[in-house]
Amino acid sequence: MTHQRGSKDRQPAPRRGRRAGTSPRPRLRAVRQLAPYLARTMPWSVLFAGCLSGTALLVLLENTSRFPLSPNAVRLAFLPAVAALCFVPHVHFRPLIQTVPIPTWVATAGHTLLALPILAATCAIELRLMAGSFPSYPPAARPADYPLIAQLVGWTTLAVLAATWCDRTRYANLNGAMAAPIAIAVIAFAWVTPRISRLLDTSHPHPDSATIAWYVIATCATFGSWSTTRDQWHRYTRRLPTTQ
Repeated sequence: MTHQRGSKDRQPAPRRGRRAGTSPRPRLRAVRQLAPYLARTMPWSVLFAGCLSGTALLVLLENTSRFPLSPNAVRLAFLPAVAALCFVPHVHFRPLIQTVPIPTWVATAGHTLLALPILAATCAIELRLMAGSFPSYPPAARPADYPLIAQLVGWTTLAVLAATWCDRTRYANLNGAMAAPIAIAVIAFAWVTPRISRLLDTSHPHPDSATIAWYVIATCATFGSWSTTRDQWHRYTRRLPTTQ
């Protein structure tokens, strides 16, 4: 007599439940414990100095010039904030973060997220200053904001990419001093090169293509930063001596 397996004979697979006495979200608890160290090691002075210096420069240009502020003035005023952002993603307590059950990139992402509201407020203030310098002009004569915002977002993500890349070298303690010139050099190269600036120029009559291009650059730079921060080890370029 053969035994036929029915639905009653099948035993359900055991469910993987959490063990008694364990936390359901250990990583979230570790992030909460790490938050004071993130706020304490955040380079607030450098970030505020870069944002306030650029905004003060724009206010000075508005008060001393007889003409409305141009998008180039806003770009120039936002460069100190971009340079200051290069000092933000550095992990100052790497030996400590490697002992907690969270990835190393959480510290870099936490510093960057803390800096984004300040950069967004700086961008909004500078755009408001530019719009306020056109009091007697019709709205059609004012430059559009959305392509300029896309360009500033692209600059921000490029600065984060340069900072995270330099933070994985053997000179990680100097990553801000290395990343700031690299980011400014890349921005200047894209600004003054005719073929590239023609594609990325947001001041021409049809800036939609430049806006899309800058958001594509921002997306690629964000993905590059995420890929770079997932590597917790520094990259050393020193060659090992060869045995003869």
